Amino acid sequence: MENITLYEYESCPGELVYDRSQGNSMTIEFNLVCDSSWKKPVVASSILLGYFIGSIIGSPISDRYGRKTILVASIIIYAISSLFCSFSVSFLMVLSSLLFVGISTLIMYYTAFILAQEMVPVNKKAIAATAMNLGYISGYLFLTLSFYLIRDWRWLYRLTSIISAVYFIPFLWFVPESPKWLLNNKSKQNSTTFKTKKLQDLEDKDVQMQLYIYLLNKK
Repeated sequence: MENITLYEYESCPGELVYDRSQGNSMTIEFNLVCDSSWKKPVVASSILLGYFIGSIIGSPISDRYGRKTILVASIIIYAISSLFCSFSVSFLMVLSSLLFVGISTLIMYYTAFILAQEMVPVNKKAIAATAMNLGYISGYLFLTLSFYLIRDWRWLYRLTSIISAVYFIPFLWFVPESPKWLLNNKSKQNSTTFKTKKLQDLEDKDVQMQLYIYLLNKK
């Protein structure tokens, strides 16, 4: 039976010379060509592995510690990981930082989506979901434009880190914890703050949720 080689990586003779007219890329800096070209799909796989891990741990930790708490934590981890990646001096540093970028990105999206859904009445959930995804798509469009303008992979990761730290973290000071999560976990501090002790006598969780949001909006 004939052997078939799907991928064959050959070494490049002589010194490598790169065309830097289009900017500085990870491929150029870490020589991800010739016999090292197999490393390029590994970079993408590290992010996808992070997505996979985030999809597994995102739900349980947000249920345990709260939507807002995990959202803030994931944004901080994303900002630090992106900044760490931009200063990477080895391929292993790139892979490890991108792994955490993938984990935090998935958890960030998941918790933000759930928080938005749990903050609005039932008849507004579709609008909240649409707005959430429009913001997500707009971010990718902005990122694509940034790729075209900056042309340096290190500064691109620094840009995303700065945006996360400067914009999203202060914004979250004005976003309360999920009312549904507070009700389910019977948070004493927030129950006192938002006067939810009266809600404990109600058996219908949907009624509790609507009244809780009403009190939340009045504060």
